[in-house]
Amino acid sequence: MKKFRLYQIKRDAKGSHDIKFSSLEFLKKHKLMKKLTPDLYGFVYEGTTAGEDTDEMLEDIFMRFQGMKPEGFNGHSVSTSDVVVMDGKTYYCDEYGWKEIDLDLSSVGQ
Repeated sequence: MKKFRLYQIKRDAKGSHDIKFSSLEFLKKHKLMKKLTPDLYGFVYEGTTAGEDTDEMLEDIFMRFQGMKPEGFNGHSVSTSDVVVMDGKTYYCDEYGWKEIDLDLSSVGQ
């Protein structure tokens, strides 16, 4: 079992309309990667996941938040631009799968 933290872009975050639900390819193409900062994100859930490898665990997290959501979760279904922090690494939910990115969310509290 691995612990993870899920973050989603805050509704009222300045500049979020450029980033929310955008793929990494879109962000790079339109030079928006620098806008991908910790202040855009809010903590929405902490839990555990299991799997054979990181890809399997991230897929488990994605699927878990599509239908019946866990108790205590008040965010939207996991979507493009959401991030998961697991084992000290940050993963961006992209259009197809997850990509590791360099984004430190340790300052974003519960």
